Amino acid sequence: MTTTNFSQLLLVALDDLREGRRSLACRMQKVAVATNDAVTRETFRTLITRSNEEANILGQMLGDPDGKPNLWANGIMDDALRDVASTAQGRVRDVAVIGAIRKFLAADIVSLETAIALDQYEGAAKNQALNAFRQQARDTDHLLRERLAELTRSLAGE
Repeated sequence: MTTTNFSQLLLVALDDLREGRRSLACRMQKVAVATNDAVTRETFRTLITRSNEEANILGQMLGDPDGKPNLWANGIMDDALRDVASTAQGRVRDVAVIGAIRKFLAADIVSLETAIALDQYEGAAKNQALNAFRQQARDTDHLLRERLAELTRSLAGE
């Protein structure tokens, strides 16, 4: 199907957001359990819960239970799982997976901003939820940026 208007593009964007959350929720547990830093691990677990909740809300917005795989989210989660497999457990791995998940959050924020812009064209019916999702992603990214700084400061002493 060729997308020809903003209404259709909004549906594509919402589906992309939902499928990104599904990808993260299905694969993030392996990343969370491999994380040594307790704050980071808890942040990842919260992100899993929030991703499931947001995927359900996006599904309600779409009224469609099926979606197409999200290529960017799957690629980033592949990267995070590769980091788990290829780095030694401890702060080095924690820094690597924080980087991967921050990539996910950055892409998600940009995707949310696109959906918010398209929703304004539609009358902003979904705007409150989408803006809340964006703010939560920003807050999580900020927290992980702080963890990254803390963990790398402590690496200097090794």
